[in-house]
Amino acid sequence: AVSVGHKAVLAASKPEDWGYPSVASSHWDPFWSAVQDTGVPVSFHIGGGTKLDPSLIEQRAMFAAIAPMQLDEPLAVMIYSGALARHPGFKMVLAESGVGWVPYFVARMDATYEKHCLPYPGKTISTPPSEIFKRQVYATFEEEPLGPTLIPLLSEDNFMWASDFPH
Repeated sequence: AVSVGHKAVLAASKPEDWGYPSVASSHWDPFWSAVQDTGVPVSFHIGGGTKLDPSLIEQRAMFAAIAPMQLDEPLAVMIYSGALARHPGFKMVLAESGVGWVPYFVARMDATYEKHCLPYPGKTISTPPSEIFKRQVYATFEEEPLGPTLIPLLSEDNFMWASDFPH
């Protein structure tokens, strides 16, 4: 696909959509190796992780308010499963994630790492999530009034402006 011009992979944002074995399984390592070797980023796009239906007018605002934060699950899965750590050249994109929740969530993952990973060397990841994020994860935003305040909390190199033009 790369040889004919593909620039990225769009992945299901709900890990359960990857089937069995789950995306957290090392079963997927040949795929993660391929995207790492080709330099093609894998984008997890908003739209999963909720039972709300944006096609229903009465649920549209609810869905729109929480949709970006639903990318917390694929981010946590890809970091804590070790998929990113095992493939340090694999680039992950959180498409339309926004910025606001990301610094809080990365800090929370670091605290969780200290509590639930450090006591079990060799059984979990050995790199703090914030380091993995800074090395391999990119988040996109469209409208982000708090962006100038929040982006520096992680790294401006990890955030990209996106556009849904023309729709």
